[in-house]
Amino acid sequence: VHKLVNAGLFILFSRYWLIGLNKTARTIAQNIGSIKSMINVAKSRLTTVNRIMNAFLLFI
Repeated sequence: VHKLVNAGLFILFSRYWLIGLNKTARTIAQNIGSIKSMINVAKSRLTTVNRIMNAFLLFI
């Protein structure tokens, strides 16, 4: 009986651990995606700033 209880607890623990691992993996993936999109936005803003600066330099 004691072994059965231990096995049941182990199964429950492993299931919860796997579910938690899945959730953390998802949140990490979402964070990576948001960081990538932020980097892309920053890159596009930098390119527009560079274009504006080039235009000003041309006018000067």
